[in-house]
Amino acid sequence: GVRLCLCGQSKWWVRTWNIEDSGNWEAGVAPCSGRQITLPPRPDHPLFLGSALKVGSLSLPLDGELIFGSDAKLTLDNAIDDSCKFPQEGSEWTHTGSDSWWDPFAWSHEKNFRDPSASPVPHVHRVPCTADVAGFPNASASLFQVHLAPPRIAVQALSVGKKNYTTSEFASYARSSSRFIGTSSGLVPIYIESADPCWDITGCPCARDTPGDGQPQFLSRAAAICEVARPRCPKPICSNPIPMEGFCCDTCGADIAINHGGMLALTNVKQLMSGFMADEQPKDVLSHAAKMDDDKIHVYFTATSNQGDYQAAAKAFHQNFIK
Repeated sequence: GVRLCLCGQSKWWVRTWNIEDSGNWEAGVAPCSGRQITLPPRPDHPLFLGSALKVGSLSLPLDGELIFGSDAKLTLDNAIDDSCKFPQEGSEWTHTGSDSWWDPFAWSHEKNFRDPSASPVPHVHRVPCTADVAGFPNASASLFQVHLAPPRIAVQALSVGKKNYTTSEFASYARSSSRFIGTSSGLVPIYIESADPCWDITGCPCARDTPGDGQPQFLSRAAAICEVARPRCPKPICSNPIPMEGFCCDTCGADIAINHGGMLALTNVKQLMSGFMADEQPKDVLSHAAKMDDDKIHVYFTATSNQGDYQAAAKAFHQNFIK
């Protein structure tokens, strides 16, 4: 018999306004000992220090604030740390604008594909699906702000730090906290509810599109995600990126679309893919399998470096699959 499951995943919000967060700097590394750190002169949001940080010097914003969390400790130390990867000439602060719930680059998948440009997970599946758990960082250790906008947002569970919320608890928390900014309609912005069990062995959609409450023009979930993602598409590492199902950006990858005929279980495809990756161990290649909105099962291969031959991996997997 085929085992059926909801297969919800945990997806973690990773966008903060913390100065020790490597994702906020162009170099992609956190500031460290002996380096000169220049914070943006006019940041779009208050900045935050949530942990211990040792730097050579720190230039504060001209117009803006830096908030210290309860565990913050700032030490000025000119001693150069050889393990410090932060550039000696400094690095540009890159976090600007507002952070939308629908931003696929703001979420980390539990498989921990940390580099968003190399992740094989389609953008439309990086934002929590209805069967997923959405996790936000501990509010005392980080400063984040999430803009909630249509279409309807629904998740199986939601936590901030270690606290889990129900729909009504979250609504009052969102009203009292500036961490979640809703639209002006004043409706409950996030529904925390049990997802329908998935009885389809070929897999179930990430979310069913339902017109948002009182939203005259209907925006699909995929359209909302790609609207946020497209202006921020990373520079491809190859010369021939391609459009792939569920991705908002052309990607250096391979996309194998499989007709399931209502009989092929998604769990079987995932097992075949995991077995293939374990046996072949293609260097610097990542893979992911999912049922997409075109009602096909897709197996994706991407590379984490120029050495990753995702095309050869896809070809070999395809040959194994049709045996």
